Amino acid sequence: MCKKLATNFFGIDTTYGADNLGIDGLVFRTKSIPEEYEKELEELFKLKNSFEDKILLPVFFKVLQIIMLAVCLIFLCCSFEALVGGVSLKVQYSNAPELFWIVGMCFLVWFVLLVSPKMLLKRDENRAELDAIYAKSRKLYDDISKYLEIPDQHLDIYILGELYKIKDGKLHHVKSAYYDYITFNMSVYVKDDKLCLADNSTVYEIPLASFVKAKYVKDRVDFSAWTSNEKFDPDRYNKNLKLRSFYYRLEINDANGNYYLIVPDCDYDASAFINLIGIAVDK
Repeated sequence: MCKKLATNFFGIDTTYGADNLGIDGLVFRTKSIPEEYEKELEELFKLKNSFEDKILLPVFFKVLQIIMLAVCLIFLCCSFEALVGGVSLKVQYSNAPELFWIVGMCFLVWFVLLVSPKMLLKRDENRAELDAIYAKSRKLYDDISKYLEIPDQHLDIYILGELYKIKDGKLHHVKSAYYDYITFNMSVYVKDDKLCLADNSTVYEIPLASFVKAKYVKDRVDFSAWTSNEKFDPDRYNKNLKLRSFYYRLEINDANGNYYLIVPDCDYDASAFINLIGIAVDK
């Protein structure tokens, strides 16, 4: 008997605490990568982190960089205000030459800290190490795609998950300190009359006949992601540089339960995804 309350396919139920990490749509999982691939992914993740630690600034120097920049900006604001008040740069310098030298040193420190990671990345040994990591990454993901049988012809879209809790028989969205919705980057295709959703470890298969409704919702959702199909538009992003977008809500009525998918309308593949399912959209 299927549940009556519809929940997000990629939703995580926190009603009884935040320890639950499994998404609601796990019942549709048909294939997962073996342990050997999981270990390789973990090793790749460690390699990337190790490389970043080597070329990126430690936290202390990042803080120092911000302080140096702040000093320069404060000085520029004060100097500009003095200029507006009729005090020339020559007079300002004669009154406090040591201040100009201090700010100059601050700018130099900031600039060196800014370019040092880029210079480190250009070193032959670091460039070779990065190329090796990229090559290993491409091979591993290609092997995983072959194992999961993800076809070359597929769509790459964002699907949004969420944290929620159930109270008084109703679903209540839970906002995290870091995000409103969780972004899942999925490869999407149709096989044997089923919609297949695949990431780097799992394939989910939903019968196309289980999709009963599609609605275009003109309420913006905020989520962390980047779409390469359009130029940066400040009107599409909130103050935290999270993407803001209208979305499609696709309802699923299946023997395994009632669910919905949230697909943000942030790139061209979103509408192609709807066409792939073959369902009319209620606008």
